[in-house]
Amino acid sequence: MVPGGDQLEVREGHSDPKKTELLKFKTSGGFTEQIFRHFRQNPRLVKAVAMDLLAGHFPETIHAEILRSVGLEFEEAAVTRSSRDSTFRPRVLTAYENRCAVCRTEIRLGVKSLGIEAAHIKWHQAGGPDTESNGLALCAMHHKLLDFGAIGLSPERRVRVSELATGSEGFENWVMRFNGVTLTDPVNLAYLPAAEYIDWHSSEVFQGKPRPI
Repeated sequence: MVPGGDQLEVREGHSDPKKTELLKFKTSGGFTEQIFRHFRQNPRLVKAVAMDLLAGHFPETIHAEILRSVGLEFEEAAVTRSSRDSTFRPRVLTAYENRCAVCRTEIRLGVKSLGIEAAHIKWHQAGGPDTESNGLALCAMHHKLLDFGAIGLSPERRVRVSELATGSEGFENWVMRFNGVTLTDPVNLAYLPAAEYIDWHSSEVFQGKPRPI
């Protein structure tokens, strides 16, 4: 139960409230007194519930930061991955020739590709499919930036940088220099990011407004 939830305007075609509505009404939620007592008496239960919530709703790239933001830091923060197609990563990396679609980085140790990951545009935890059109090969840095909403994509597949994202020299090198840059095309145009997944990321993950290009 979310206090004041009946005041919130929901998204069209959904029962979920809009993100702007949650912020507008400073909506918060909590546990009943009975559940809270159980948590106080059983710290392992706190970890189990926290990990289950993370695995079910957020990509692994941002789990540690979410835990820190709510004052939870476990010795082992690994979360069991939800069921997904084990071929997703190799298919996506092959589609982009093992290069980051944003910065074109390619790192190899012999024949092994390093530091390039397969990112879901629409999170797997939100029902995003394990298909090439919902995937991007990204370096670890740009994968995390995408999952946090510091960067996003325009309908034309150009990189957008959030006005809320700031930083120092590294920010200029890793983020701002790619503002407005068009993503690298995959080897097959059938694998281009689908508009529906870009739209989802823009409305559900991207933070604030995009900087001018």
